[in-house]
Amino acid sequence: MRVPNSLNEITIDKYLKAVDIINNEDVELSVMLRILNLFTGKSIEQLMEYPLAELDKNYQHIAKVLNEKPKFQKTFFLDGKEYGFIPNLEQMKSGEYIDLTNNLGKDILASMAVMYRPITRKFKDVYDIEKYKGTDNKDIFKNAPISVYLGAQVFFWNLTNDLLKLMPQFLEKELTAEQIADLEKNGVGLSQLSELAESIDLRPLK
Repeated sequence: MRVPNSLNEITIDKYLKAVDIINNEDVELSVMLRILNLFTGKSIEQLMEYPLAELDKNYQHIAKVLNEKPKFQKTFFLDGKEYGFIPNLEQMKSGEYIDLTNNLGKDILASMAVMYRPITRKFKDVYDIEKYKGTDNKDIFKNAPISVYLGAQVFFWNLTNDLLKLMPQFLEKELTAEQIADLEKNGVGLSQLSELAESIDLRPLK
């Protein structure tokens, strides 16, 4: 029985199906059989022929893989095309930011459509990507490795939390109380970062 050995071998589509099984199936044996069916391609009838100990061993292995913490990947290939992460976050357009805030941690496919786009020009580690056109094409990412999304999610979580820790210190030193009040009134900076950080759900799968 062949099972995935890393998140790089698991597509977003299969990951979402696994999450659905885990969240909506109450009987432990049924969860195990359906997860093994999903990741091995073997039918439930075929799996029932295996010793329970072997099934449990492979199921625990898959559960361990699903809870890995992957590294951030700036680029990856999908269907022969190279995709790149937003090269410069400081130049992120308002539409990109809003869609990312609304979807990160909630809609994996839509988040991928915001964060990663086809590379149009590349020289060594420097590249440009296609202009943002919304999330209507999000289904193309169903076959992308889930490791790409999870790595980017952790990247954003770490980034926003580091900024939230540093910004109060900066504001206290550089801005007057009146300027701080104006920022808070206009909803600039801290509140936006807080929303992005709070939108990310990093709870591991059980």
